[in-house]
Amino acid sequence: MYNNDRAFNFISSLMNDASYTMYIMVFVFVVSAVLLWIGYEALAAILIAPITVNIVAFHLFLDGIFMPGAVMGNVLLLINVYLIWVNWKHYKGLFEKG
Repeated sequence: MYNNDRAFNFISSLMNDASYTMYIMVFVFVVSAVLLWIGYEALAAILIAPITVNIVAFHLFLDGIFMPGAVMGNVLLLINVYLIWVNWKHYKGLFEKG
């Protein structure tokens, strides 16, 4: 399923504590669904960004970025980048001095 033993060992260590993985997935689903439903795309994109970065980093450094398993992570990254780009006016204040 994974390209090498390091990727398999990493995922196995996460799955040994199933509650950890379950809480992350519940958080991702609930936050993104609620915020997208009520129209807070800017907040949803920022809250989901760290999880997206971790998914892509896992495939980039451990599993291989162009492997079949990485497709969904890459699609999630593109969606997240698009949402951040569309809502950039909400983030301008984060990058201003003063």
